[in-house]
Amino acid sequence: MVRAAVAGATLLLLFAGAAAADPSPRPLPFAEDWTSTGLLFADDEWGAIRAVMGFRGDGLASGEGIDPRLVLVDGSTTPIDVTVDQRNPDTLVIGGVAEFELANPTVALQGSGVAAAPHLVLYLNTSGESGVRVSYRLRDLDGSADDAVQPVAMQFRVGALGAFENLPAGYVADATTGGSATRETQVTSTLPAAADGQREVQVRVITGNARGADEWVGVDEIRVDAGGPTSIGVHALSARRTGRGVLVRWRAELGSDALQFDIYRERGGGRVRVNPVTIRNLAGDGRGGRRYGFLDRTAPSRPARYWLRSVRSSGLRTWHGPVSTR
Repeated sequence: MVRAAVAGATLLLLFAGAAAADPSPRPLPFAEDWTSTGLLFADDEWGAIRAVMGFRGDGLASGEGIDPRLVLVDGSTTPIDVTVDQRNPDTLVIGGVAEFELANPTVALQGSGVAAAPHLVLYLNTSGESGVRVSYRLRDLDGSADDAVQPVAMQFRVGALGAFENLPAGYVADATTGGSATRETQVTSTLPAAADGQREVQVRVITGNARGADEWVGVDEIRVDAGGPTSIGVHALSARRTGRGVLVRWRAELGSDALQFDIYRERGGGRVRVNPVTIRNLAGDGRGGRRYGFLDRTAPSRPARYWLRSVRSSGLRTWHGPVSTR
């Protein structure tokens, strides 16, 4: 009877841990730079991270020298994975997904015989959006003599079922260099039109078991926004705390086709508009470029992140930011 009770308690604990993960699709824009290291507090627990989950990728491919572009099957039934609170990428030899609390924290992927195709999945809601753009920075974390060819691919699918599709612009043939941990590769890809206006889009960043000694590759500064490039004449976005609140400032160039602006502050995993009246853009009416500012008098005393949303004459919305206070 005691053994049954203990086993039941263990099963309940494991079930609760799995339920804590939150892969529900999040609206755009989305950003994650892993600086809030307390959110990953236990191995294989993703519950406090919004819209991202790591999987070990067991059995998705076999052998060494795996090309992740050839791994298109669903990996959500493989073990949910993250090894947290790591400090030294050179000595962590297991494969899968790991959090490294370095001077610049990150979450990284490394293949192995078990972790054949480890990957991160972003869960996104693109309803009302078009021209969805995904970007991140790959970081070579391994400063040892290991020198594997470590390819990384970006893939997507609409919905939660079916095969993934490769995004050619998101493929990096080798993200690492042996003997140093300084290589960084910026990756950016615009999703096909099929991903516009969808309740759920999944984006996958995936590597594979390499020949030789695999190396850890950080996936950092993840950002997903819509509306194509943000260079529509809006620049110098900043947020500065003052004695009366947080002052958000930006500049719109002459000829910008943005009709209006709104300021949003992140709160409780979402965003709330803080300007009661929409701010009209006067820089597009031939009067010359203009600087704008809005004072958020209701800003909390703790650090906060702000986004600027511009609305074009076509109705297309573009997000700029985020910018943070201290």
